[in-house]
Amino acid sequence: LSPVCLGSLRRAASINAEYMGTSLSSEQLQEVYKWVDSVPLSRVKRNIARDFSDSVLLAEIVHNLFPKLVDLHNYSSTNAVKQKTYNWQTLNRKVLRKIGFQLKKRRSMM
Repeated sequence: LSPVCLGSLRRAASINAEYMGTSLSSEQLQEVYKWVDSVPLSRVKRNIARDFSDSVLLAEIVHNLFPKLVDLHNYSSTNAVKQKTYNWQTLNRKVLRKIGFQLKKRRSMM
C-alpha cells in the first residue's frame, strides 16, 4: 500500500477508534467532515448518518484509497433497508475484512 493510502487509512481508523460509542463535539464533527470532504464523492453530504447509511459513500472512500479492492457497481444508492443491509454485508465481506476491518452485526438487526 502506498504511504498516502496507509496514512488515510490510519486517520480513518483513529477517528473511528476515538469516536466510537461517544457523542462528538462540534469540533470533532467538523474534523470528520473535513476528512470526508477531502475525498471526491458522488453525492453532496447533508446529513452524514443518513448519507452513509446505504454504504455507497464509504465504498467510494475505500475505492478512492484502494481502487482495485472495491467494485463500485456492487453498491446501489437506496432507501430500502433490505438493500442497505445487502450493501453493508457485501462491503464487509468483500472489502473491509481484506483491510483489517470487520463490522459486527448489531443486535437490533438480528
